[in-house]
Amino acid sequence: MYCYNCGHLLSDANNFCINCGTKVANKDATSVANQNTQLSVSAGMMPSNSVAMKPLTCEMCGSNNIIKTEGLFTCQICGTKYSVEEARKMMLFGSVDVSGSTVKVDNSDSIKNFYMMAQNAYEAGNHSEAENYCNKIVEIDPTHFDAWFLKGKAAGWQSTLARIRVEESVQCFSKALDFAPSEKIDELKQTACSEIENLSIALLTLCCNNFVNTPTQHHADSIVTNSLNTQKYALQLIQKCGINSTIYTTKLARLLDKTISQA
Repeated sequence: MYCYNCGHLLSDANNFCINCGTKVANKDATSVANQNTQLSVSAGMMPSNSVAMKPLTCEMCGSNNIIKTEGLFTCQICGTKYSVEEARKMMLFGSVDVSGSTVKVDNSDSIKNFYMMAQNAYEAGNHSEAENYCNKIVEIDPTHFDAWFLKGKAAGWQSTLARIRVEESVQCFSKALDFAPSEKIDELKQTACSEIENLSIALLTLCCNNFVNTPTQHHADSIVTNSLNTQKYALQLIQKCGINSTIYTTKLARLLDKTISQA
């Protein structure tokens, strides 16, 4: 067993590290850390009496469950691989830049897991968490059209009247269309336009309801401003998709007419 703090070899009878004085944690809780320490020592990454050793922490998912297999240190959660040199730097300095790594990393399992968690979060109504997982995916694979599309939905439905995110949503949908395979384009266009229509109408409905309940000049101005902004970006996407915008603009006009009649 090795000290989690300094890497000094300990016996099972030690309750405190005889080198640095650190209290020995529960043996089961430190099993992974001790295994990493033993692996790093045996790999010649650092001497057994090295001080201030930091735990191996995956730069992609934050897990400490990193095991050496076949000459590489592999995160058991997301599958990211680190060379011995990268793992050594991680233990010495706490982080490592893997952007220029010579290790070929297969992140397909990581992306799959992140996307599944993003979908689950979105379906549970946790749009912020869904967006965060989508961000992790596009950082790994900037061409992942499904992640861009889900990010567009998640960002859009976090909109408030103080912070309308229709523009961001349209940008994400546009990226999804840019990267989608040809056989998915037509379906994606229809779905993207439907999403942005529903979002912009929901936001305008909120403005109109505020005006009906409290018909002030401020709420009237809010209708005009938000209507123009949401229409601007929604129509950009609709036109990019080559879809007739008449149905969308007609829905907005009817909503405004209804609001005026109720005020």
